[in-house]
Amino acid sequence: YEGTDWGRSHAANIKKFAAERGYTIVLDEAAPPNQVDFSNQLLKVRSTRPEALILAFYTPDHLILSRQLMEQRIDTPYGVHSVGGGTEDPSFYKAVPPRAVNYYFVQEDFQIDIIETTKDPLILEADKRSREMLGYGMSAYTAQGVSALYVIRDALERAGTADREKLRDALAATDITSGPALATGYQRIKFDEQGQNTFAHGVISQNLDGKRRTIWPLANRAPNVKPAWPVPEWSKRPNS
Repeated sequence: YEGTDWGRSHAANIKKFAAERGYTIVLDEAAPPNQVDFSNQLLKVRSTRPEALILAFYTPDHLILSRQLMEQRIDTPYGVHSVGGGTEDPSFYKAVPPRAVNYYFVQEDFQIDIIETTKDPLILEADKRSREMLGYGMSAYTAQGVSALYVIRDALERAGTADREKLRDALAATDITSGPALATGYQRIKFDEQGQNTFAHGVISQNLDGKRRTIWPLANRAPNVKPAWPVPEWSKRPNS
């Protein structure tokens, strides 16, 4: 993981959960940002032989590390798991060889394949406009923006006014179970006393046949998607 607060906070949480669940961490390795070579870290990975590898890096470092993992063909039976960061960046996938990210698991901030599963015309239109304006389809930022707009619209329509107190009460009473406000992949939007959507969640994707497909939670997984678990060894992968 990268050695700033972001990477270290993820590492701290992973160590906490590992202790609670009885997992053994065989390698705990921070790396300075903007490295040009991860050979030393990968030597440690190879020697400790982890069953899974959990990564937390921004785009430039993730590109280099992913290429070197592919070049060195290091097998981890239960895959490479990224907490997001660089692996949520559309530019990452334009720059990295597709083989390097086959079977990657990524913690996504929204349902990454919602365009393949939704029939909502407004969500599909948002994806189309994103491609026209940005050069890539809906991202977490696009989805969250669309969701926020339709939550506000819903509250304004129920309040019938822009009066701040009435609008605040309408927002507090929000309970949305369908429509473009759910562009993020949530099943519901409803706020608690602290103003938090208690139904908010990310998803875990796996790169299958060149596409990031949602595998968890089950409510967001398409019927035709089956996770590869454990992941194939490098020597048994197509075009290896």
